[in-house]
Amino acid sequence: MSSNNYADLIINMYSSLQENIFKIIINALKNSSYKDINKDNIMQWQLEQFAKAGKLTDQVINEVAKVNKVTPTAIKEMCQQLGYSTVKATQDEIKSNTTKAGNLSPDSKNIVDSYINQTWRSLYNNANESLLTRNTSLNSATQIYRDIVIKSTIEVTSGLKTHEQAIRDNVYRWVDRGVPTRLTDKGGHGWSLEGYARTVINTTNHRVINDLRNKTMNVNKVTLAKMSWHPCARPACAPIQGHVVNMVPPESPDYDSKYDSIYNHGYGKPSGVQGINCGHIFTPWDPEVNIDHKDSDMPTPKQAMKQSEVQQQQRSIERAIRQTKKKMNAAEMLGDKAGMSHFRSVLSNQQARLRDLVGSNKFLSRDYAREQVANDHKLLKPKTGKVMTKQKGTSPAIKSVEDFKNAVQKLGVENVDIKDIAPDKLHKVYKTIKQTYDEVPAVKNFISSIESSTSKQMGDAVAKFGVNYDPNENKIVPKLILNSSEIEHFDNTLKTEMKQHFWVKHSDFSGIVKHELAHAISARKSLDDSVLKSLKLPENSNSYLKSFVRHGKSGAFEKRVLKKAFKQSNIEMNDDNIAKYISYYGKTNYKEAFAEAYSNEDKNNPITANLKKLLLDEMKNLKPVK
Repeated sequence: MSSNNYADLIINMYSSLQENIFKIIINALKNSSYKDINKDNIMQWQLEQFAKAGKLTDQVINEVAKVNKVTPTAIKEMCQQLGYSTVKATQDEIKSNTTKAGNLSPDSKNIVDSYINQTWRSLYNNANESLLTRNTSLNSATQIYRDIVIKSTIEVTSGLKTHEQAIRDNVYRWVDRGVPTRLTDKGGHGWSLEGYARTVINTTNHRVINDLRNKTMNVNKVTLAKMSWHPCARPACAPIQGHVVNMVPPESPDYDSKYDSIYNHGYGKPSGVQGINCGHIFTPWDPEVNIDHKDSDMPTPKQAMKQSEVQQQQRSIERAIRQTKKKMNAAEMLGDKAGMSHFRSVLSNQQARLRDLVGSNKFLSRDYAREQVANDHKLLKPKTGKVMTKQKGTSPAIKSVEDFKNAVQKLGVENVDIKDIAPDKLHKVYKTIKQTYDEVPAVKNFISSIESSTSKQMGDAVAKFGVNYDPNENKIVPKLILNSSEIEHFDNTLKTEMKQHFWVKHSDFSGIVKHELAHAISARKSLDDSVLKSLKLPENSNSYLKSFVRHGKSGAFEKRVLKKAFKQSNIEMNDDNIAKYISYYGKTNYKEAFAEAYSNEDKNNPITANLKKLLLDEMKNLKPVK
């Protein structure tokens, strides 16, 4: 599982825990024949319900124990995987975007360990502990139960409602509020179990990413970064999003006066840059290497803030939809047919309002995950099993590097230099190359060489020369370069990365190969670019290299194809949607977004499907490289 999967698991566990607590409460009430209660026997009923408090508490404690058994490990996996991915991505970006070495911060492990301990303590102390006490007057779940019983008794004895109606209304009132934690906000409103868990996990995710990115940049003395942009932004972020910014305060000796500082925009404060729910990412920047391309689609600060207000309306409706679904579930458990019909009508109206809001604002997109309520504790024990697939034909048996070489040469590859990749991995590499040749036949016209390289060698080559530049031949050579480090360590580390929010979703081992194939495709296409055509290769190639690195990293070809793919999918291309439909890493730059989209194996992903169709047209007239 990936860090994002673990985050979802934890949030869903607490959401399910809250739902299961209400199931326990409702079942206890249903077992009391509450429909037959009236003014004459209501007090006897109340005493009988209070007597059930001990048993109800035991049931709740058992449910919490299930969550406690899984949560610490899930938090640890989430933070460690997210930490590893963040540091690696930041190191790669520093090597690619600057002249720095991309060294590892010695504090990285301590930062991750600190967040692991802090997150579990926060959840346990403020949420779990109040549900584990056997003191029925202090246990949060028992307090809900007693409150429902007492208020229902008062409403029946005063003649305001029938007992059945009083029970239902009080259950719905508590379902709406949620199981309380020990925390309240500034307005005195209590945090629910689900809401608190969601906030803690999302905040931890964001802080791990930001702290490790900043630490890694600091240790490499990188003080400038390109800030991502969103169509909707808070007042603190809107003026500087999409721009190069200082990651140090104005009084720092490393401050560059050409650029604004995040410290001028509330950095470190809840409502400021990188505050609560801020999703902006900062990519390492070197003005000597990078070109600052302004995206024409980026909104003005005023537009971004205005659009953010509209987005908050969307979030409000999404929360209301979740609450209505919870009350529908409670109505079903209570056997309240009239209530189910009522909430179904309310839900329909809410969904219609949301459709209208999203439809009338192109910068919004429907996110159905935000409208869903959690499943039961089946989440704790996911089913596993073998997936049988129907094979079409057979592939040549590859038991050695020589077998691999012979197999790919039959596909038209002339030169093969493979080291440090096991034969069982090479068999999968071959199948992936063959699949790509079938999807985009023109690729076989220009990939004449396949090589393997370690992560460090690839990073150094990109930092010095740009992707696919051959310093020995002193020219750009589109070739497939396989990262032997990633391929060999796939089962230990990369397997989780490939399926998490940071890297491309719905991809397996072949995603590594397809990602690099995509870079080879874009490198070949760059040779036909008018900018590069105008460049002449001098004896001293430094100026040529610098031009290629500058131009290549702008991702002009990749951006053009991606924009078409997004447009054909009726989806606006922005950082949020690149992260949603491609990957979090795809937000780094257009070249990586292109490679990530191409390596996505989700057949239902509209961006990937349209991108591959566009490539067929883009590549059909390409000739072999001379």
